[in-house]
Amino acid sequence: MEILDCHRHATWGIQTPDEYDEYPVSPYSATPEDHIKSMDEAGISKGALTSWLGIVYDFREGDEDLKKAVDKHPNRLIPYCTVNPRWREESIHHLRRCIGEYGWRLVKIYPIGHDYLIDECPSLDILAEEMIKLGVRDVMTHGGLGESTRPWRIGRFAERFPDLQIHMAHTAVNEWYDAIDWCEKVDNLVIDTSGSWYWYGEFDMAVERIGPDRVLFGTDWPCNYNELNISKIMDSELSQSSKRRIIGENFKRILGL
Repeated sequence: MEILDCHRHATWGIQTPDEYDEYPVSPYSATPEDHIKSMDEAGISKGALTSWLGIVYDFREGDEDLKKAVDKHPNRLIPYCTVNPRWREESIHHLRRCIGEYGWRLVKIYPIGHDYLIDECPSLDILAEEMIKLGVRDVMTHGGLGESTRPWRIGRFAERFPDLQIHMAHTAVNEWYDAIDWCEKVDNLVIDTSGSWYWYGEFDMAVERIGPDRVLFGTDWPCNYNELNISKIMDSELSQSSKRRIIGENFKRILGL
């Protein structure tokens, strides 16, 4: 089965705090070559990256840096365009550059770090309309671990924009049950496996209730382990057909590959 990873982080160029020394590769120092090496070791054919610099500092600078890595490894690395509605006009121009000029297909928003409620941000609504015009295929948001990205808030936002696929990362971590409830209610809402705590039966229940086509495979590397996240799916009791869709086919379809 071909493995495509929908959730990785471009973290090079940021100073490494000592507390991250226990990670397999520090989240603040993994280079593009580290990504390729780790993907080769785990059997991952392609990985989609969000710029950490773009999230915590400047989305334009971070994505320009990410573009250099993607241009160097076009068959392995796939970019997310990061935007911040706190800088609405700048984000609109950035979307038009990344999606319209560079041909990127994916967008990352980060309410928990940029300090807004996903379902109560008029500037984000304006950006969402622009994403629809540009044909964005997937809008990933961090899920859970904070008021700004509770599953019900993400679900309400997704309801307002049925023409956008909204991607609730981590299956909202410990709020995974609520995340699956909202996926049942809202057809354009999907979840991923990245970095979730993986309560027993989590993804078996997800597939039973919303089907295998709305569960994406992700690792959150280098903040989490490739092999652990692969095992969540491949060593589960899911059918071979469901495993094949989750581990790669679903994301491949979204990318139009």
